[in-house]
Amino acid sequence: MSKGNKKISVCAYTDGKRECYEIREEKTLLWHREYPIGQGIADFIYADINKKDIRLLLEESPVFAVIAANENISELQKAQLWLKDIFPMEVIPENLGYGRICYEQVCTGYIGPFAYDLPDRKYIIEQHRLKEELSEPFYTEVLHTDSARDLISFMLVNYINYGINFRKCKYCGKYFGIVGNYNTEYCSRKASQTGGKTCKDLGSFRIYEKRILENPVIKEYKRSYKAHNARVSKGMMTRDEFNAWSLEAREKRDMCLNGELDFEEFIEWLESDRMRARKRMD
Repeated sequence: MSKGNKKISVCAYTDGKRECYEIREEKTLLWHREYPIGQGIADFIYADINKKDIRLLLEESPVFAVIAANENISELQKAQLWLKDIFPMEVIPENLGYGRICYEQVCTGYIGPFAYDLPDRKYIIEQHRLKEELSEPFYTEVLHTDSARDLISFMLVNYINYGINFRKCKYCGKYFGIVGNYNTEYCSRKASQTGGKTCKDLGSFRIYEKRILENPVIKEYKRSYKAHNARVSKGMMTRDEFNAWSLEAREKRDMCLNGELDFEEFIEWLESDRMRARKRMD
């Protein structure tokens, strides 16, 4: 694709941990984005291309917008369907061919999108006030292409070479890449309507919460709390009495969790209070 006399190209490369996508105008970088390896192409299978035009696609994924402008939307849709057929690489095609490869010096660690001259590393940091230091330059294969099929094939080959496995996130249900034996059940995508928190953040909290709720001390406290709250609803206990009990129960619960009170003593206290409530009823 050309812009005047200047060549606009789509580029992709990886360092084995992240995958990087760029739009370049000759030696000037117009747009750059990084994903955890395995996520960039995985996200492509969830894009609703049927409802997008070039303008909308440009806002969400400039790389595929440039490709769509060259190939048209229908070719992008075909590439997406092809990817869905083989993802998550359970059936690897025999031929994963792709276009022009260059062996280039690149960096990772950008916070984009922004424009800059590729060789001028110091200028990039100062001009854009980057919070994250750029990595030291390294050499790797960089794909230059206008084809969605080429771009996908190139990344799939890298996934194979780096031994990337795929798993469905237990929070959002989308595929994400796993490097080596790294054991995680949640991806690093930002979950919707959560103030920027990722699935990994929310998943970690969910695991923590589950462990807490499975603690026998918490279980007994919650059981007794529900029983006392029901007494208030039935008029068998005043709200002031409930609040006083709840305060003491939380203190004893926390003491038990901190090892300052034996579990048996905590249960005995809860049971004795239950017996007192029965006597008041009689």
